[in-house]
Amino acid sequence: MIAAEVWPGDRVLEIGAGAGTLTRGLAATGASVLAYEVDTRLRPVLEEALAGVAGVEVRYADAALIDPAETGGRGFG
Repeated sequence: MIAAEVWPGDRVLEIGAGAGTLTRGLAATGASVLAYEVDTRLRPVLEEALAGVAGVEVRYADAALIDPAETGGRGFG
């Protein structure tokens, strides 16, 4: 297993939010999470899994096709 050192105030870009398990864990550290998910069928799953979780933004798009400027650079907009 590989562990990431994520701290309060960090900004994390997650590619492939899936069911939101990692997303919740990252947010629990106090980091701000910008998560991309290409499969819009997961929207209801993610909305339920992330309800009430602060510091998370989910965008439903193919992250391989986005302009890096769309993430707001280091600040994630």
